[in-house]
Parts: sequence; structure tokens; C-alpha cells
Amino acid sequence: MSRERASPGSPAAAGRVPASRNRGVPRWRGPSRRRTGTGRRGARDRPPARCGSGSPGRVGPAYARSAGNRALRDHRVELRHLGVLSALAETGPLSQRALVDRLQLDKSSMVLIIDELERQGLAERRRNERDRRSYDVHLTAAGRDRLSTAERVTEQVMAELLAPLSAADRARLHELLGRFIEHAAGRA
Repeated sequence: MSRERASPGSPAAAGRVPASRNRGVPRWRGPSRRRTGTGRRGARDRPPARCGSGSPGRVGPAYARSAGNRALRDHRVELRHLGVLSALAETGPLSQRALVDRLQLDKSSMVLIIDELERQGLAERRRNERDRRSYDVHLTAAGRDRLSTAERVTEQVMAELLAPLSAADRARLHELLGRFIEHAAGRA
């Protein structure tokens, strides 16, 4: 491969990067790892764009997720954290693998979520007493308190989102979503 001239002091001039690859094209550096609670508005906080082609089954949950994450921002958690915290509160300590299976998330996402929860002191990994090769994730007292607060916040957000529906409409929506989840869980 022939080397083109590069500006002095650049990585290409130092011979570390071929000049042909250094033409001002930004390189992809992997997925961003936005930390929770930075105060910046991330993609998970942004309301979805309005478009006529989005089905209510796709757009509705996106609006609910966006509203929930915005409301939880002050508590430095997101809905994805609440899923893990809720599972731990409901069942007690679980392995990361059990959490992946229970919440239908991929392993790498689960590792990031648990890392974020550990950094905030909301959960901790401990060696499994029966199998020293694996770790169980435990909910801390701070995690239990944060979960309680966050659940109240999300209930309030859902009440606001469902305000335009009558009590009968809400009951019907609840019943239909229950049937949908039951059917989808049977296919998984």
C-alpha cells in the first residue's frame, strides 16, 4: 500500500495510520456508554418523532418509555434499571443469567445495567454460596428505597398518560395487554 503525504505531526505522518485511511472521515468508536444521571438528554429520554407510519403498538410504548425516563431522571434511574430492581425485590438474589432470562435482555445489556446499579450502590454482586464460579445480584437497602420512590413516580406518569381514557377503556386496555403478553410469552 502506498503512503500519501500527511500533515506533519498527524498519526499518518508518524506511520501509525495509512494516510489513505486518514481523510477526515470520522471513525466509529463503538456504542456510546451514556451514564445515568448525567443530566444530559439522551435518546431514551427523547419523545419519539411523530410520523403517520408508526403503528400505535410501536409508538405508544415509545411515548410511555420516554415519559417514564424523563420523570425518573431526577432519581438517577431509568425504566431498564427498574426492571432489574423489581425482579430482585420480588424474588430475592438472582444470577445475571436468571435476570437475562426473566427480563428477556441480552447478556451485554444486563452487564451494563448491573454495573450502573452497582456504581450507584443500588445492587451488588456477591459470590453464589452453592456455586463459587457464579455471582448473584443482590438488592441493597438503597436500591429498595430508590425502587419504592421510582415506582410511585412511574405510577403517577402512567396515570397522567392514561388520563384521556375512561375507566372502562383503561380496564379494556389492561385486559388486551394482558392477553397480548400471555400470547407473546408463550411464543418466546
